Amino acid sequence: MRQTMAEKLQETALKKGKILFGFVVIALMTLYQNFNILYQGTKPPEILWAVLAVSALLLGKMWKDHGYRTLLLLYVIIVLRAYIGERDRFWWGEYTFFYGLLAYLVCYPFAQAVDRDWLPKLLRIGGILWVVSVTALSAMGLYAAWTGTKIYNLSNTGYLGLNSSSRLELLYNYNTGAAIESYTIIIALILMAAARGKAGKLLLLLSVVIMWLALSLSDSRTSFIVAGFSIGCFVAILISSTCRLFGKIKEKNRNLFRIVLSAFIILCILLSSVSSYLLFIGAKHLFVNMRNNGIVATAEAEETEAGKETLNIPDRSLLSSDGSLALSGRDKIWSGVFRFLQENPKTLLTGTSVISAMDGPNAMEGSFVIADPHSLYIMTLLESGIPGLLLLLFYIVLFAVSCVRVWRNKQIPLWVKLLPVIAVNILINGLTECIPCIIYGLPNLYHLHLVIGVTVLFGRESKRNEKARKELAA
Repeated sequence: MRQTMAEKLQETALKKGKILFGFVVIALMTLYQNFNILYQGTKPPEILWAVLAVSALLLGKMWKDHGYRTLLLLYVIIVLRAYIGERDRFWWGEYTFFYGLLAYLVCYPFAQAVDRDWLPKLLRIGGILWVVSVTALSAMGLYAAWTGTKIYNLSNTGYLGLNSSSRLELLYNYNTGAAIESYTIIIALILMAAARGKAGKLLLLLSVVIMWLALSLSDSRTSFIVAGFSIGCFVAILISSTCRLFGKIKEKNRNLFRIVLSAFIILCILLSSVSSYLLFIGAKHLFVNMRNNGIVATAEAEETEAGKETLNIPDRSLLSSDGSLALSGRDKIWSGVFRFLQENPKTLLTGTSVISAMDGPNAMEGSFVIADPHSLYIMTLLESGIPGLLLLLFYIVLFAVSCVRVWRNKQIPLWVKLLPVIAVNILINGLTECIPCIIYGLPNLYHLHLVIGVTVLFGRESKRNEKARKELAA
């Protein structure tokens, strides 16, 4: 049936609306994050994100999506718990609800709401802008560390440079900056894999080197290991996606070959995780030695430049003195949170709300007075109780199933298969950090849900195509 003129105009208008939506989200995500770095407290009007959330819902027909419904329910639980339980402080947590609105109801449905043909272009534009901004921050941080100075932002609420422990901070915090650099390296590697020109590949490689050096100076053990694990996954997907060995192996031997190849890949990922720690330590020592002694050592190597103190970043072992894994006190923090939950079992059902999640554990005798429990999953349990944690875990399982569908489909582009590594990086980092929590509204939060949304979209398409092929074969 031929389309009428009115239907064609309506289809064209819808396409333009989806493209405009995509550009607005990518632009505002990048500009908002970077302007907030330069002048903390900057934010677009909430009405804008509310309009984008409604637009995403309608353009993507998100009421059909399991992941969207899961996040919407989690968001409703968070907001209602805060309003009902702490009505007098509800608007104190206004930023938190704004962050959740953006992450859950704009970033996740982004992939389904934008025009399908423009999705790769928009993601590439967003990826390039983000890599450029983080590389620039990292380069400025390296300059500050090299010169022994600090570069403050416009609001004097944060700085680039070494803190009192000689760990590099990028305005937020050394662990936060390290986590952002860790997954931004993966974004740069994905752009490298998709780039065609040599100049673009070289520039991206240079950005990886700069971020790698800056990350090494953060001295964040978690990010060291997670970066290595992510790079191992990246290489494994790259190899398995381009492997053509299966066609040369007899049918009866293919299962054995798959088992051997899988074991080899797992071993490579584990080795990458461990070796990355040593490589980051080596990069840190290289920078420190060059900074203190000069690029070429001289007889006056012990002397330092005027006004520049000798840089000394002490090594921190992965093991504590008693041989157990050193968690920098996290084990005590976690045990304190669980003790609070044990003494207040009702909290396991209702949560404590995102506005004051740590008030209870901090008030207990002998507890640490800290802002968060240093774990995304424990924080979610504390904020939203068992219902909230189950929703988060269901969401992660949905993502994992989509990953398997994407990785098994030979027709899906390589960049799509590599994209989930970004989310894996952030989720693993969340085991010992609260960086992706909505209370902070950091870039990790938004990129996590955007990447999961893209993966779920392609996973659903893969399932639909597989079903169609089976029906045709039958």
